[in-house]
Amino acid sequence: MNTKRCTGNAVARQFFYWNLCRAVSLRTDAGAIGRKKPLYVGLVIYLFASIGCAFTESVNSLIAFRFLQALGSCAGMVTARAIVRDLFEVKDNAKVFFLDVVVAVSPIIAPTVGGYVTSALGWRYVFAALIAVDIAIIIGVIFLLPESKKPTPIIH
Repeated sequence: MNTKRCTGNAVARQFFYWNLCRAVSLRTDAGAIGRKKPLYVGLVIYLFASIGCAFTESVNSLIAFRFLQALGSCAGMVTARAIVRDLFEVKDNAKVFFLDVVVAVSPIIAPTVGGYVTSALGWRYVFAALIAVDIAIIIGVIFLLPESKKPTPIIH
């Protein structure tokens, strides 16, 4: 896919913008329907969006798939914090929130790693790596992560 650098930068910027927007709205969903359901939905959306990114032939569809990736990826950020609050005492939260450092540093490290992968193998392999990581996370959530909060009944 031949594209200008500014188009590539726009694709990256809009990913973070939509990720933030969906994260704000997901906070209430994770409290009402439990923690794992929104996480499953987000991980599956992210998986299919990553597959779409890997096989797309146009910049416009890449932007659309990156939008879906952003919506799916924020499920992990929001529910991870909620699960930590559910499972650990307040005094222990800081010890567990070291994962926030990983989330904070990843936008700095990811472009560098992605650049090396792109140089060595091509840009589609960046998304192949994301697909592999997402599948590993889905398996981990299914088999290792307990439900930390039961759904809240809706009162009419």
